[in-house]
Amino acid sequence: MDAPLFKYGVLGDPGLVFWGLIIGFIFGYFLESGGFGNSIKIAGVFVGEDWRVFKMMFTIIITAMILTFGSFYLGVIDISVVQLASVNLWPLLVGSLIFGVGMSIGGYCPGTSVVSVVTRKLDGLAFLLGGLVAIFFYAETFPLFEGFTKSGNLGAIMLPDVFGGSYALWVFIITVLGLLALVFIDKATGKLYAWDKKKGE
Repeated sequence: MDAPLFKYGVLGDPGLVFWGLIIGFIFGYFLESGGFGNSIKIAGVFVGEDWRVFKMMFTIIITAMILTFGSFYLGVIDISVVQLASVNLWPLLVGSLIFGVGMSIGGYCPGTSVVSVVTRKLDGLAFLLGGLVAIFFYAETFPLFEGFTKSGNLGAIMLPDVFGGSYALWVFIITVLGLLALVFIDKATGKLYAWDKKKGE
């Protein structure tokens, strides 16, 4: 949540870069520690064989949400100065589809591909290089897609803006639904904890 700190002048550009690197290294460490530098484990979620990716990411999202809005209610963060990206519906749907297909085929997302490269995995290197080529191609042909990237603009909206209710209510609802999903997956897969490893590993 560096946006409020930047807007308040607590962090400048060097500070953002420094803390971005620190957080990136820590995040990468935990990804590798969780086994997410391995494409087989990531692809396993798409065929229902390994749910650790889903569990970890959902746990991270819920934790970050609780800490963010908890800080808001405690007066630590002013939610009004947190930068929110506009929701452009159609490019969001198309981009999500492309991202999902790419991740299911390659077994990596951008972050985990970098982790795999650091741990000297050639498939991760191929995935990362392919992503960089795609980024270069998109940047060079952006004028062709510029109109589409802004289509279906709904503004910077949040769940309370769409369905009503307070931030606290939606934090509670999402947390409960997330915990129920984790419990269901644990029961369905016969595991007790989201971070359990398969027997024999």
